[in-house]
Amino acid sequence: MRIIFFGSDRWFSGPVFEALIAAGHQVPVVVTKGDAFNNFRFKISDLRFMEGKTEDDISKERLRGLLRPGLASPDTRRQAPDAIILASFGPPFLAAEVLKWPKYGCFNVHASLLPRWRGASPVFAAIAAGDKQTGVSIMRMTEEVDRGPVLRQASLEIRQPGIIRPGLPPEGQAFSNYDTRESLTIRLGKLGGKLIVDTLKKLETGQIIETPQPEKSPTPYTRKLTKESGRIDWSQSPIEIERFVRAATPWPGAWTEYREEGKRKKEEGNPIKILRTHLKFPLPSSLYPLPYLVIDEVQLPGKNPVSWKQFLAGHQRIEFIPGPKKSKSRA
Repeated sequence: MRIIFFGSDRWFSGPVFEALIAAGHQVPVVVTKGDAFNNFRFKISDLRFMEGKTEDDISKERLRGLLRPGLASPDTRRQAPDAIILASFGPPFLAAEVLKWPKYGCFNVHASLLPRWRGASPVFAAIAAGDKQTGVSIMRMTEEVDRGPVLRQASLEIRQPGIIRPGLPPEGQAFSNYDTRESLTIRLGKLGGKLIVDTLKKLETGQIIETPQPEKSPTPYTRKLTKESGRIDWSQSPIEIERFVRAATPWPGAWTEYREEGKRKKEEGNPIKILRTHLKFPLPSSLYPLPYLVIDEVQLPGKNPVSWKQFLAGHQRIEFIPGPKKSKSRA
């Protein structure tokens, strides 16, 4: 197929795009934002990259003009791509005339099992909520965000502390044994690449059944992540905070503010990133059977990461400043 590709996440969009190229699809135009494709390893001389920052940037007229001149035809139907594939992009969103333009339509490779976790940050939300499973959905795009009919889905396990890895006791499983937003997004990108390639084959041969989504979702829309999204709410349980740290790694990064004993004049406190944590599980005979949070690694602004032990060696007794409580209904 001849495809226009939209993607702006190097961990998710990249693997999906590579799968399309490896399968032999023509992708003459890539619409992106930021540095998602700076390390693109395929060298295609006629591939055009475009920054899609506004609705005008991704208008039908603009996109048509970006297609290779050799593909132009007096027959306007032949100027249309076979499909538009989107993998982590937006806003801006595709206009109605663009959605109706391709021969087969516009499809979103979405990093969740829709209708769960619609919106901009499904991977962050799934880890933070403690989901044990997530996946990828191929959805036909409509004017309503993430509400179009689903063509295909594939699932995978999220590596969470609640899932005990064979051969390791709970307290023996390090941070690296569990998914962060980066590791899970990369795995989902590879899964999404395989799924979209298989879906396009079935679409061409008429073997696809599209399933409408329910109006209501079991989870709310997730929001675009900002730096503030990484602020830790210390009123949450140790289990919730441990998940949150991994969900925010490496961006936006889990952070908080602290004060040292005897240095309380600076009301706003001092910012510090919490890079790694783990849960310590008490012995079965313990009177307090719930796990508690252990901080492993931190980083001050402009400094190198250090262990929590090293940090405490250079600071007096500290306290964390409680951040604003996070809504249970939103990511």
